[in-house]
Amino acid sequence: MAFSNSDFYGEALYLFGANGWTQIDGGALSFAVGANSLYDVLPDRKNYEIRQYTGSPITYNWQTIDYVKPGLDPIPSIAAGGGLYERRADNSTWEYTGTPCNGTTCPGWVKIDNHNSLGPVAGSNTVYQIRVTEREAVSIWQYTGTPCSGRVCSGWVQLDDNPNTKSIVAGPVPFGFSVSAGPAR
Repeated sequence: MAFSNSDFYGEALYLFGANGWTQIDGGALSFAVGANSLYDVLPDRKNYEIRQYTGSPITYNWQTIDYVKPGLDPIPSIAAGGGLYERRADNSTWEYTGTPCNGTTCPGWVKIDNHNSLGPVAGSNTVYQIRVTEREAVSIWQYTGTPCSGRVCSGWVQLDDNPNTKSIVAGPVPFGFSVSAGPAR
């Protein structure tokens, strides 16, 4: 279990363990908790640094997995579930493949979308997003697992186009299921 305590300088992250709550980070701008990992976004001198918590003193408990240059969106948007997803300043969405940075080179990301979205919403097996067109049309999309090929990002299927949609949440229970009752009939 993790929690944050915000102040003027960013988020202080705490992890619960055998000895109670222990501060594991300070100064994070945002964080995301995945199925198996904890991630944060930290300001660097010229970039934002996305890191994965390792719990290893060899890496000072954190390993850098991406450097992001600031753009129109001041802080990269990250979402974690079964995987880690990032929306960058150019509005593209990227999936982390598990390969950390080597110096300033960060090869562990694959581009999965280039549409105007409100950011990724991670589920246990995939990622979802709300897309908004220039005419303010709203639709919900699910990633199918096919990354972009050049400028073509066809690995998404539309789930809904309700114009009243304001937000979405994804969790470990598929839609149409009740935790206590099982599949909807």
